[in-house]
Amino acid sequence: MGDFLRRTKDLITRMDELSASKSGAEWEMGYAELLPILNDWNASFATLSSPTAEEYDAIVEYTTKYTQMLMTRFQSAPAAGGKRRKYTRRYCKRTPCRKMGFTQKASCRPYKNCYLTRS
Repeated sequence: MGDFLRRTKDLITRMDELSASKSGAEWEMGYAELLPILNDWNASFATLSSPTAEEYDAIVEYTTKYTQMLMTRFQSAPAAGGKRRKYTRRYCKRTPCRKMGFTQKASCRPYKNCYLTRS
């Protein structure tokens, strides 16, 4: 197995371990440890001229695992009810969308959908 494949498999294993961590502090600490390895992998990927089928499969698996790892982290983050927002539910409900800026719309998103397109 080539060096690139070995690095990719190691990275995928570490991402699986990180995805399994439950607390936010554990995840952030694990991600901080993983970041230099990710950077090293990206550098070796940049020098890869024409990947073999096995290397291509490893790249696809890496991309899938990385996406799953991040999605697991952000889906387990507190929902709107458990997280302080910049604007209250009351403010969001009484303020018309046309008078809201980007930040207001984003903060009010759990209570009101201002992103609907008008026909």
